[in-house]
Amino acid sequence: MPYFRVAYYMENNPGGFTGNGGDKVIIKSKLVGVDNDALQRITDQAYKNFVAQMNQKGIEILPASSLKKSATYQKFKGQTLYKDKALFGPDAVYVTPSGMKASDTKITRGLEIMNIMKEVNASLMDVTLYVTYLSQRVESILRVVTGISIGQTTTVTPGSVMQFYGLESSKCVGYCPNTVANARLGQPVYKTEQVGELRETTTSGDKAADIAVTALTWLTPGKNAQYNSTNRYELHADSAKYEKVVTETLKEATGKLVASLTSGQ
Repeated sequence: MPYFRVAYYMENNPGGFTGNGGDKVIIKSKLVGVDNDALQRITDQAYKNFVAQMNQKGIEILPASSLKKSATYQKFKGQTLYKDKALFGPDAVYVTPSGMKASDTKITRGLEIMNIMKEVNASLMDVTLYVTYLSQRVESILRVVTGISIGQTTTVTPGSVMQFYGLESSKCVGYCPNTVANARLGQPVYKTEQVGELRETTTSGDKAADIAVTALTWLTPGKNAQYNSTNRYELHADSAKYEKVVTETLKEATGKLVASLTSGQ
C-alpha cells in the first residue's frame, strides 16, 4: 500500500461544501494550534481504520514491510509530511502514515504503479483524502443575499478518492477492460462539532483592499461577482478536540469509499 495520504488545509480553507455557497469558495483563514505530530497521529489512525475496513470486506492489506521487495518503492522520498498544491487551489499539508515513504513522481505514476505491482506481486491502492476546517453559508431571501456566515465544520471534501489497481487485470493482453476501480466522494462527509475558538482577524487595510477588488469585479463586463466572505479568520483549535473530530470524520469517509469500491465485487 505505497500510496495513502491525507491532505490537511491549514490556511485559505475551501469552504462551500455544506451550504449553498458553491464549491469554489475560499475562506481567508488560518488553522492555529495543531502541530505536525497531531496530523501524523490522525493520519496513522486513519490508515489503521482503512485497513480494518478493507479487511472487513475480505481484502487483505499487506504490511508496509512487504514494500522492501520493490526497488521502485525504495527510491521514494523518506518524508511523511510535505506541502503541495491541493484541490480547489490552496496548498495543503500532505501526511503519509508513519514508516511509509512518499512518491514525488507525477508524470510517470502509472508506470511506477505497474513496476511496484510486479515487484511485490500484489494489487495496489492509491488513496488521497482532503480535510478542511471551516464552511461558508450564503443566506438569501428571494435570491437577494442577506449575509454570509462562516462556521466550524470539519469536512472530508468531494474529490477525495480511492483507486484500486488490480494485479491480475494488469496482466491482460490485447483488448482489456478498465483495470482501475475508482471510488470518489461526490458529497462531503462532515461534522459541525466545535474544535476551538473561531476569531475574525480582518484589519481596516484588508477591508479597503477587498472593497477595491470587489468594485473592480463589478465593473468588469461579463464578470460574475461571487458572494465570498472577504473577512479573515483564525480557528484556534484545541488540538485534542481537533484530533478526535477529524479522526471520526476520516473514518466515516473511508468507510463510505471502501463500501463504494467493494460494492461491485
